[in-house]
Amino acid sequence: MCFKKALKPARKREMVEYLQAGYSVSTRRACEVMELGRSTHCYENVADPQTALRGRLRDFAETRVQYG
Repeated sequence: MCFKKALKPARKREMVEYLQAGYSVSTRRACEVMELGRSTHCYENVADPQTALRGRLRDFAETRVQYG
C-alpha cells in the first residue's frame, strides 16, 4: 500500500492504527516506528470549535470586502 508522507500528527495517528491492524504490533512499537510519541497518539482535542461564530465572521468578511 502506498501512502503520502506522514508529517502531521493526525496523519501519523492513522498510520499507527494501520500498523496495529495490519501487522498486529503494539501501540508502543507502532509509535516508535512512526516516530510519534505515545502521548501524542492518545491526545484528544477538547477545544470548542465555535462554528457559529466562525460562520458569522466569514459572512461579515464577505460582505465588507476591502481592496488594496
